[in-house]
Amino acid sequence: MRIIRKIDLLKDPALYRKMMRATTVMLVACIAVVLWWVVQGGRRPGFVTLLLVVVLTSFVYPAHEYVHGAFFRLLGPPGTKVVYGFGMGFLFTSAEGAILSRDRYLVVTLAPTVIFTVATLALGRALDQQLIGAAVCVLHLFGCVGDIVMAGEVVATDGVTHVRDTGTGAELLAVE
Repeated sequence: MRIIRKIDLLKDPALYRKMMRATTVMLVACIAVVLWWVVQGGRRPGFVTLLLVVVLTSFVYPAHEYVHGAFFRLLGPPGTKVVYGFGMGFLFTSAEGAILSRDRYLVVTLAPTVIFTVATLALGRALDQQLIGAAVCVLHLFGCVGDIVMAGEVVATDGVTHVRDTGTGAELLAVE
């Protein structure tokens, strides 16, 4: 396999700027959702509601990383070793050196975003706590920006058939 492109989330200034723009867009969207809620007559959150949102969100972020790890183990090559960590202000999951097909890598990258978006909204609805569900969902999505940008980079790069995790990004590969 040949390397088409190397992506390093920590050392690529252009990608960093793209992630910061996406984060800004997500922040504006989060604020818009809250304002929409209030304008529509939604009740204003009290202290207990805000506390629940903070507590639930603090569990969702690490759970998000464990979902990445579970999917790396499920879809990666046998013996895939997963490492969890914290650096540069964010939690991360790495399966350094693991090579996955492009589609499997995209599933690993986006699975937590999809799972927790659906779960937080569905649980909020089922428990008649839509505000809490939506707030946790939006805060989680705010933390998914890196995953979404990474998936976009993989999809936007022509010829990618496989992806190798590097710990701080990925190498986009093509079968020769």
